[in-house]
Amino acid sequence: MIEHVRKIFFGLDIAGFNQTNRTDLACLTMRQGLYEALGRALAAGGQGAESYDLLDRGDGIMAVIDDSAGIHTLARTVVPALVAAIHEYNGAAGPGAQIRLRAALHHGDAFRDDHGYVGRQVSHAFRLLDGPELRGMLSASTAVLVLAVSESAWHMLEPSGSGGSNYADILISTKENTARAWVAEFRATPALVR
Repeated sequence: MIEHVRKIFFGLDIAGFNQTNRTDLACLTMRQGLYEALGRALAAGGQGAESYDLLDRGDGIMAVIDDSAGIHTLARTVVPALVAAIHEYNGAAGPGAQIRLRAALHHGDAFRDDHGYVGRQVSHAFRLLDGPELRGMLSASTAVLVLAVSESAWHMLEPSGSGGSNYADILISTKENTARAWVAEFRATPALVR
């Protein structure tokens, strides 16, 4: 069965997942830590397991979330809760299993079939997540997470005043062209860590 859907795409990718100093066991630990942290963060944003699908990417996850969740909830609640959960995980993890994330937040239409999701908007979320500018920004930072918000998601977020000076307007190179995005770094702060 094929279904047309409107979804929020929240992509996460663990930076340096396949570094030579990481064993397969460390990768497994990081992957489990990411799933647990994301589950906690989505629950903090009021999202039950029935409101999203998690698409496994080995070194990351694409959460496909019901449109009703709202971009504001993802940006204001889920992202900070994820940063806090990753900070907590890193506090207990060994040096070879530390997690830092690139993240992308996008909104749009897709098609769902028996195998998952397909469409230009799904691809766009992945392209933002993999952009060299986002990779470079995280490499040059000590942030736990660097987030790229797509233009369509930004237009839903910015009028609420959630944007502000924390985000920088940049162009991210994709396979096909360049895409405008707003990026911000997220560090664990005492207010975020429970």
